[in-house]
Amino acid sequence: MCLIMRTTNDKIIPKNVLQHIYEKNNDGWGMMWIENNTLKVKKSSSNLFDPLYEQYLKVYKHDPILHVRYRTHGNVDHDNTHPFYCGHGIFLMHNGVVGVETPDNEKSDTWHLVEHFLKPIFSKSKNPHALIRTPQFIKEFEEFVGSQNRIVMGDRGGFVFFNKPAWHTVWNEETKIKGMVVSNTYAWSESSFKKPFSYPSSTSHFAGTSTTSQAGGTCSLPAPRRNTTGKPYERNEHGIEMIPVYQDVYEDIWGCRYRKESDGKYHIIFTPKSNSGILASEASKEWLDSWYKMFRKSPYETIEAFTMKLPKQSARLLHGLLQHSKMEGIE
Repeated sequence: MCLIMRTTNDKIIPKNVLQHIYEKNNDGWGMMWIENNTLKVKKSSSNLFDPLYEQYLKVYKHDPILHVRYRTHGNVDHDNTHPFYCGHGIFLMHNGVVGVETPDNEKSDTWHLVEHFLKPIFSKSKNPHALIRTPQFIKEFEEFVGSQNRIVMGDRGGFVFFNKPAWHTVWNEETKIKGMVVSNTYAWSESSFKKPFSYPSSTSHFAGTSTTSQAGGTCSLPAPRRNTTGKPYERNEHGIEMIPVYQDVYEDIWGCRYRKESDGKYHIIFTPKSNSGILASEASKEWLDSWYKMFRKSPYETIEAFTMKLPKQSARLLHGLLQHSKMEGIE
C-alpha cells in the first residue's frame, strides 16, 4: 500500500525508525525535494535499506518528501517506483489503490493514473502549475481518486497534498519524529515501533496458486496480494477475499476484479489478461483528445452527450473540470 512521509529538517528520522518503516515497505523508495528553486528527485527499486538512508542524510535539510513502496499492482521496477513524472516539471507520489483500469499488468495503478489521466489533462492546460493549486481541481481530483487515497504533487513552487484529513501526525515520542506527517497508519504504525511485525496471512483456499478457475473462467494470475489492513475482507461465494477498490467494485488478491450486485453476489468483470474492465480501454489518450476537441468547439452543448459514452470515472473528473475551465486555465 506504501507510505509517504513529509519530513522536516528539525526532526531527522532516526536510522532505526526509517529502517523499521522500510522493512514493511521495501519494494522501492523515492524522494523529492526543492533545492536552489529546483525540484529534485531520486528513486530506486532496490530493497536495500542503506542506499535509502544515505540519500536521506544527503538531503534531509531540504525537507524531502519520502515514499516507500509496498507493491499492490505492477512489477517491482524503476518505472513503478514513486515519484512519477506527470510532465511540465510536476511529479506525483501516491498511497492507496486508485480504481482505474490497468490493462498493462506490468504497470501499477498509479502509472495508469498518470499516463491515461493526468498527463493528457496537463498537456491541455495553459498553466498546469496553477491548475493543481486551484480549489476546484483539488476538489474534483480528490473525488475522482476517492478519500482513501493520499497523493502529493510537487514542482519547483512547492508541494500540493490531496485528501489532507486522511493523513496522520505521528504522536509516539519514542520514535523521535513526533509531529511528522505520514500518509497512513496501516503501512507503518508508530505503535508497532520496536515490536515484531508480520502481515496477516490470507486464509483463502486459493492462496499460493498461480492459476485458478474462478467465476467467469480460468485466468493466469500474478503472485497473490497481501492483506495489510489487519481487518478481514468480505468473501464471495467461492471463499475468495474481496478487497474494496471503488464503490461497488472489488478485487481479489491476484488482481481479478468483481462487481457486487444488488443480490450480494460478486460477478467477475476483469482479469489481469483481459482487454476489458471496470473502465473501458477507450479511457485513454485518443478519447481524451477527442473530448478536448469537442470541448473547444462547443463545450456545453456536447459535453453531456459525450460523457454518456465515456467511462464513468473519467467522465466524472473531466465534467467537473469543465465547470471551472476558465478559472483553471484549460484550453
